[in-house]
Amino acid sequence: MADTDINAVAGLTQKVYDADPVANVFDFKLSDVFRSHCDIENNGAGENVNFTIVGAGTVVASMDYELAGGSFNTYRFTVEPVVITFRATVHRKAIDVAKKQGSRAIFNTQKMALDMALYEAWRKFDRHCAAKRGEIGIITAISGSTITIGRVAGTADGWITNRLKPGMILVAGATPGTGNLRGSTPGDEEVVSSWNDVTAVVTCASSISGNWVVGDTIWEKGDAYYDQTLKSGRRCIAGVPAWLDETAASASESFYGQDRSDNPYDLEPMRITVTSGTTARKGLVRALTRMHGQRAIAANLGLLPTTCYEKLLIEQDNKEITSTLEKDAKGKKIVIKLTGVEISNGAGGMCIFYAWPYLAQDFGYIGNAEEAPFKILYTDQMVRLHEDGQGLWRRIRGGLADPVTAEKVAALEAEGDLRVLLYNKCPARWAVISGLTTLAEP
Repeated sequence: MADTDINAVAGLTQKVYDADPVANVFDFKLSDVFRSHCDIENNGAGENVNFTIVGAGTVVASMDYELAGGSFNTYRFTVEPVVITFRATVHRKAIDVAKKQGSRAIFNTQKMALDMALYEAWRKFDRHCAAKRGEIGIITAISGSTITIGRVAGTADGWITNRLKPGMILVAGATPGTGNLRGSTPGDEEVVSSWNDVTAVVTCASSISGNWVVGDTIWEKGDAYYDQTLKSGRRCIAGVPAWLDETAASASESFYGQDRSDNPYDLEPMRITVTSGTTARKGLVRALTRMHGQRAIAANLGLLPTTCYEKLLIEQDNKEITSTLEKDAKGKKIVIKLTGVEISNGAGGMCIFYAWPYLAQDFGYIGNAEEAPFKILYTDQMVRLHEDGQGLWRRIRGGLADPVTAEKVAALEAEGDLRVLLYNKCPARWAVISGLTTLAEP
């Protein structure tokens, strides 16, 4: 089988992706609830974006800033896109059938394969948005060929196992952002075989490396915040838990070039802990009214882990509402419908709470998504398809010999990059809610 026909129309797919970046972000079935509420912003062909936060609150005397001609209490953050690589495969038989139907069928076949691969890349982006730095979790126990994982050190959390896949290659490190991965270059690796959704026990293909220890952070290979060859490189975005950290920033941190502890009132979120033993609705009502009363913020978006949302939904007698979001894609309206639970925000409006499946179970987030939206930053060619001497689609050897060329080609594979970034200019208009696992059953 010759692959010239499929490569002849491959360039059209790149043009389709380039023509409408908005649709690339939102026009997927079952769009992620968090991504659906993000704004998008074009950075042209640039690699980095600088934005400033001008503080209004009290700052410490040692505050520093980086802005040419800048003023006191002005903070300059430098962010850069990250790359998520995806691979699409088309079976030889699918191309053989498409070739008989013409170039349009060939285009549709390879576009469908690329869309499916791109969808998985967006799902990975969504998972990274719910993590601090793209991590799977923290090791809470090691035994033979198994590890137990959680979001917080010492606490297992089976709900974050939805970040895993069979065959996923894991690496481990001590503290994100410093030092090397565990083991020899490029870090000891373990392959995921299976896991238990309840106990959070992950079984690997072999005995766990003796270099891994309880308390280490694990990533999928290639996602680590650092490695031996790129210690300072950001391999993953800073997700919502990083922008809205449940722990106050330390004086030694450098978050996109800034020390947020200099002015926590403007650079960090509000932190609220629910009262243990109260119901979900009562806990969230108190969080909303406290946010309005103490910060004058009328929250309209709540992101909850699934167990907390379940308690809230039961308490509400399964009364959900359907909210509609509209995104403008070059004059075409993309309509996204999501289901959530409404609670008064104490300011005369309503806050809609949604279940965000990738969140760890102890933390949720509330904020004003209109005044302080999270933004998805993209560059020109946000979806970038790779081409080499063979073209976009490359041969995977195997299978029966082609009757014309005598080549043994089992399938064709293409590779691309999703170049994207997440940031928020007003993290102080949000709050992180902790202690959600202590809420009582309704």
